[in-house]
Amino acid sequence: MKNSITKNQEFISKSEVENTLDKFGMNWKVEKKPLQFNHGIETFNTNFYGAVRLDNKDCFGAFSDQYEIFQNSELAELVLNVGDVIGKPITQGQIFKGGRRVVMQLELEPLKVGQDTIKRYATAINSHDGSTSLRWGTTGVTISCDNQFSAMKKSLESSARHTSNMRRLIDVSLRALENLEESDTSLYETFNKMANIEIDDSFAQKVIEKISGVDTKLSMAIAQDKYSTRKINICEKVTKSVAEEMSYKGKTLWGLFSGVTHYSTHKGGSENSRQESKLTGSLQRLDQSIFNQFSNIVAQKSTGLGGKVTADNGLGRVFV
Repeated sequence: MKNSITKNQEFISKSEVENTLDKFGMNWKVEKKPLQFNHGIETFNTNFYGAVRLDNKDCFGAFSDQYEIFQNSELAELVLNVGDVIGKPITQGQIFKGGRRVVMQLELEPLKVGQDTIKRYATAINSHDGSTSLRWGTTGVTISCDNQFSAMKKSLESSARHTSNMRRLIDVSLRALENLEESDTSLYETFNKMANIEIDDSFAQKVIEKISGVDTKLSMAIAQDKYSTRKINICEKVTKSVAEEMSYKGKTLWGLFSGVTHYSTHKGGSENSRQESKLTGSLQRLDQSIFNQFSNIVAQKSTGLGGKVTADNGLGRVFV
């Protein structure tokens, strides 16, 4: 990417920021308000402050005086300026849990994995409840099935997050995106290698069992007696997703991984929290965990181990 903001480059106008906030329902502010409590007829002050969304008075959490708020307008200004430098517009914006987390995305150049085209987004995330600091990541969306896979990085360095110098914050963000682009290159190289590594049914079942915690070799009657309804439902959903994805992507690590991301994108967790979980929660960690172990198999394959990946051979035993 190798971009930087020039000394004389103009920043995005306030009207562009306002329009972006209006477009994504983010045109509201958060302020710190002193927290008090009543005891009898007396009111006592505390050393804590509430982060309050001003338009609806929702209190997102309690914080010390040192807590610094990064407003939605600052996030929009940052992402718009970064997009201006790299020549990409903001294409998506989302709020989660009433605004406790906010997300904005810039669309990047797509990549190919096997026969699939992957749309890629640079994703900026911030929270008003202290659950995450400002950070950048990338999100890939497979066009054929809308499966998503997100790779979120550590927070931006503290000195950058807390600065009022937008130029410095933009430069730090651009460096973060350069690092993400390098990581993405390696990530998609691994995806393409996964598309050429065949697996058998026993290995697919092993992965399904890992995700669901259910022994797929048991009869339904025994499984229902041994496992909770929730676990059995997860097992059935993952099994269907894996079968669907492998039916047209082939019995490969990529087909199997696509089955996992199909489950986590369309069926995992609760519908209300699924999208947030895919970006920064348990579903993102599930995808990442499976990917990490499949990467180990790719690495083992490169050492000369041949044949299909099965549940019991040297390649399959890398997955634990």
